[in-house]
Amino acid sequence: MSTTPRPDPITRFAGGDDAAAQALVTETLAPTFDLAFHLCGDADLAGAATERACAELLAAVRAKTYDAPEPLAATARRLVDWARAEGHMPFATAFSFEDAATLGCGPTDKRLGNVALLPPDARLALVVAVATDLAEVGLGYALRVSATSAEDFLRRATETIPSDAPTVRLRDLLDLRASMVRIPRGTEDRILAPYESDED
Repeated sequence: MSTTPRPDPITRFAGGDDAAAQALVTETLAPTFDLAFHLCGDADLAGAATERACAELLAAVRAKTYDAPEPLAATARRLVDWARAEGHMPFATAFSFEDAATLGCGPTDKRLGNVALLPPDARLALVVAVATDLAEVGLGYALRVSATSAEDFLRRATETIPSDAPTVRLRDLLDLRASMVRIPRGTEDRILAPYESDED
């Protein structure tokens, strides 16, 4: 017996199914918050930026102006735009002595400062890619550049990480930092509030 596959949350929500908003927020909320925190280093600012980014994602889908390759690329683009506008640039200073242990290099390794010498777009590419796992197309969308340019920015940035496994080690470092903060209470409820039914 054949069954018709259920439409994805984007299609369902664009068609007026408010319940699909929950699936979209569940998919994007945590990685969007992690990225926002890595961009600005402040949990409250990151929470507010995350709330706006996810709310704008839902509004774009409902208005049928959504054009991202995937939902997380859409929220990442909004965070990148915010970071650029507010001057929140990741890796503005060298990795610390404490970071060196997680990266797997010595605390006096001169390469610890190389990441801070990168142009802003390369540093943004690095943190967006590692925090979200977006592939080149999604990364390019988030950065508002071509996939080829995004790949080049990421390659250049990755080469500055003083580690024999730079992406893995940097992800460990970002995960360690993110584990110290939590998404502000009520964030998901506020994002979903406009689409919740008044019926019990």
